[in-house]
Amino acid sequence: MGADSCKGVKESTANEQMERGEYFEAQKTYRKIYNRLTKKEERAKRGEIAFKMAECHRRLSRYATAASAYQNAIRYGYPDSIAQLRLGQMLQATGKYGPAIEAYEGFLSRCPQSVEAKNGLDGCRYAIEQKKNPTRYVVKTASLFNSQRSDFAPMLAGTNFDQLYFTTTSEKVTGKNHSEITGMKNADVWVAKKNEQGQWQRPQPVEGELNTELDEGITAFTPDGSTMYLTKARREPNASTSVEIFTSQRSEAQWSAAQKY
Repeated sequence: MGADSCKGVKESTANEQMERGEYFEAQKTYRKIYNRLTKKEERAKRGEIAFKMAECHRRLSRYATAASAYQNAIRYGYPDSIAQLRLGQMLQATGKYGPAIEAYEGFLSRCPQSVEAKNGLDGCRYAIEQKKNPTRYVVKTASLFNSQRSDFAPMLAGTNFDQLYFTTTSEKVTGKNHSEITGMKNADVWVAKKNEQGQWQRPQPVEGELNTELDEGITAFTPDGSTMYLTKARREPNASTSVEIFTSQRSEAQWSAAQKY
């Protein structure tokens, strides 16, 4: 079996997906290759694929899954010590401070001048100390605004800041396509408004022709609120997804179809 092919699944395909930033699709392709590298003489290649898979999960903020993949890369002899640094960072991100300290110390034994590792080590030790005397406060999920998917980039608008625009990948967005980058549906722009009593109402898609089957979001507004600036991502075969700035014009409550800026 060649290095670039595993029963029809090509490593070159996964590499191209990763280079285009399609981390969700790339990790699936790497997983298929990883699962088929079972021979003893393929251990080094398995470690390499595990590391690439871990890098995809790290960029998708799947820290626990990334940590497992980095551990596999190290177990199979991946030669670059960066795997140990990344392992420490992923363990720290999931609150596993003791194992993270071990990973950082292991990396520092090979790269003693690493600022990233030193900062991570200090952060883990600080977190352990703080857990001994925790500050008492309550964090509540703003369930009115949050879906089960990714909701981000809030922007207040309106004369009295009584409108909250944000980007969402809720399952209720326009279109059926899922992003090759995140695995979630392509984003839309939604808005929540306050009622006459000053209470926030449930978010809804912005009215008009703004949202499409493409990836829209990350909004900003002119001072008079009549023009929205936003990004739109166009997917093109065999090329990186391009993100461009568009504008939309408001007429009463309706937003026009986005035009390239």
